[in-house]
Amino acid sequence: MVSRRRGRTCSVVCVASVVACLALACGDGGDGAAPRPRIPRARIAPPREGPVRGTPGDGAGLASPRFATPYVGGPRPARAGAIVGRVTLRGRAVDPVYEAWPAMGTDAPTPAGRVVVGEGDALADVVVALVGIGEGKAFPPVRRGDVPRLRLVAEAGRLRPFVSVARAGTQLELENRLAADWWVRGYAGAAGGPTRFNVSVGPGATLDDVQELWLAAPGVTFVTEDGRGAFQAYVVTSPHPYVDLTSAVARGDVGPGGFRLDDVPPGTYDVVAWHPGLSMRTSRGGGVPRYVASPALESVAHVTVGPFAVVEVAFEFEAPQAPPEDRR
Repeated sequence: MVSRRRGRTCSVVCVASVVACLALACGDGGDGAAPRPRIPRARIAPPREGPVRGTPGDGAGLASPRFATPYVGGPRPARAGAIVGRVTLRGRAVDPVYEAWPAMGTDAPTPAGRVVVGEGDALADVVVALVGIGEGKAFPPVRRGDVPRLRLVAEAGRLRPFVSVARAGTQLELENRLAADWWVRGYAGAAGGPTRFNVSVGPGATLDDVQELWLAAPGVTFVTEDGRGAFQAYVVTSPHPYVDLTSAVARGDVGPGGFRLDDVPPGTYDVVAWHPGLSMRTSRGGGVPRYVASPALESVAHVTVGPFAVVEVAFEFEAPQAPPEDRR
């Protein structure tokens, strides 16, 4: 395989007050559009008592044809509401570890970054999205002549960011900060389905503007180093803008583990919370370790968003038991 080098470097807890509802309904969306008109207080629907609880899904939310429903974006929807909430982890999960691999820049075991927990058991790297929505607000504008871009960076023992969200039509860029070639493969689906791309990136090089790395199909792409599988990352490509990614730390007025889906048209929806999996098995066949990720986790909440209403949703994932190692 030919190594390709490029020199150019491109570059959503809980809302429980009328004040917060007014902020959602009347604030500037931050995209340069005109401020929303002030809405009379009597027309604001207060949040229901207690959050809607997510329940375990069948694992097909982001992989289902419904997630790939054709989407039409337009002006901010009239009488729109919002879906807000938080994702937590119950129990203690230990972040898996990659063994030392000097050729890839690590002289000691390296945390895989699969388990990131913040204050109050907030779970990071959870994608929260609507499933099956066909029309609503538009994506944030992109500068004329540009395309949206997402960069994955291979550095000592890790591939960052671990989970990313991109809009359909994004150009994926691969940057290698290692002193060795990075043989990288992208698979359709979190469990490793058909190959979407298989490329090599030389030391200190970046691949960009490569047709093979164009993210067109909605769903999950699993990206990994093609030898041991020691670098792992996930990119969720969404056909619509009603998607958020949780963090272990606060993001503005969204607290740790929180998410926020704004400008949701009135209606009934499935909200899916998805994490790529909290554990990883080390297979030692042939004396060389190879890393196999656990199945993805998914939870679904069925919600109805009324005009100008804020719906609160709570998702909770359970920490898995540590998987045994395969020493065959």
